[in-house]
Amino acid sequence: MTVQIAIVDDDADVRSAIASLVRSAGYEVRTYASGEDFMAAPEIACTRCLIVDVNMPGMSGLDLQARLAEAGHPFPVVVITARPTIQSRTEALRRGAVAFFGKPFGDDELLACIERNI
Repeated sequence: MTVQIAIVDDDADVRSAIASLVRSAGYEVRTYASGEDFMAAPEIACTRCLIVDVNMPGMSGLDLQARLAEAGHPFPVVVITARPTIQSRTEALRRGAVAFFGKPFGDDELLACIERNI
């Protein structure tokens, strides 16, 4: 069985790099350029884990995390950011994120996190 991992990041290069990494571990991956795109995607129901950037135009990763919780989507959320702050980390974890990584992060660290949480 394939497990779908969703990646939401406004940076196309970051999306592509993370997608390649996650695919190399045998997971099915879907990528989205914004939280709005992900919320509108029919594949949301098949998502088993979400990797989301904090700082994006429009809906932030933390806003997306909150909207998903409100909508009752139970999958684990991994939050990533190039500009980690104590405030964003605290907020992400308070809202139920299973991990919070500053960019760049270790490939093995991200894959181990996914494996632990799906």
